[in-house]
Amino acid sequence: MMFIPKKTETLVLTRSSTELINRLERRVSTPDNKQEDDKNHYQFIGTIEDNAFVISLKLNKADNFIPIIHGNIEDTSKGSIVFLKYTLFKSTKMFLVFWTILIFLISLMFIVFKGEMWYASLALFVSLANYMVTIINFRRKVSVSRDYLMNLFY
Repeated sequence: MMFIPKKTETLVLTRSSTELINRLERRVSTPDNKQEDDKNHYQFIGTIEDNAFVISLKLNKADNFIPIIHGNIEDTSKGSIVFLKYTLFKSTKMFLVFWTILIFLISLMFIVFKGEMWYASLALFVSLANYMVTIINFRRKVSVSRDYLMNLFY
């Protein structure tokens, strides 16, 4: 869906894909290294396969707006290129879509059945406010996640 927030970026790095994967493996808690889990050792949780990864920041408390980071690494003659895509978790996407559709239907109900433009406008304003809170928090959490990832890569 087009209105669901996401961010993509491409990094050109001087490190090889092998070195980047090794750095990720040291900082990402995966199903393969769960028994070694030290609370302060891992910064991310997720999976790493070949030259691709899907990770998110390791959190101490729930945060609906933290992004999932999908990454692909390709080797070049002078290092590597990393393609990153930041997206919301599926449950957060479903929550956003559900409430947006529900509030839109409520506003339609106010217009069609009651002829109340004021209530319909108020409902649409609440929907817009919900969407803006999602966008602002997602961007803020992308920035935090990106900072941790850049520290890992550089």
